[in-house]
Amino acid sequence: MSWPDSAVLPRRSADRRVPQHERAAARHLAFTRYSNEHVELSAITPITAYVVLSDVFYPGSIAAIDDQPAQLYPANFAFRAVLVPPGEHRVTFTFEPVTWRVGVAISVMVLLGLIGFSAIAWRWRRRRR
Repeated sequence: MSWPDSAVLPRRSADRRVPQHERAAARHLAFTRYSNEHVELSAITPITAYVVLSDVFYPGSIAAIDDQPAQLYPANFAFRAVLVPPGEHRVTFTFEPVTWRVGVAISVMVLLGLIGFSAIAWRWRRRRR
């Protein structure tokens, strides 16, 4: 097992293992965009291959190949991997946790509640004068 060319994937992804003779085929992978929430790669491969990122696999991670949703696998029990078909593709990994959206929604509701309460209190104080 060679470290740069190997990854441990769960059984649910075992339906497509890359044969040993295909692993040595010429391939190209380049980062085109990298931020905390979004990673975009340009991948060229003559065979079906896994692209493994050493970013943490966490619920809320989304993968896409050429803007089409793709199955995201945990690799080496901690990292993210996606199976890329042969050819030239744009692979994107996005982190959009549901907890963040819920937190934003709660914050907006609390802010609107505070504004409403402040308006009511202001009107009440104004009428008392």
